[in-house]
Amino acid sequence: MVRQEIQWAEESGCMIISIWHGCEIGDDCPEVLRERQAIQVTGESAREYETAVNTLLNSLGYSTY
Repeated sequence: MVRQEIQWAEESGCMIISIWHGCEIGDDCPEVLRERQAIQVTGESAREYETAVNTLLNSLGYSTY
């Protein structure tokens, strides 16, 4: 189902920003996700989540501190 949603989003011209938590982007990842911006949360701390959220907001054009 997720791969179908990715395909629909790509066909519709939507902005796709993948968020990865607890895993790395591998070769089995759809190409469209490897070609675009990806945000990785590598740990469980509040600071790492905050950094990921700020990265996401910045990529969407929202300025953070």
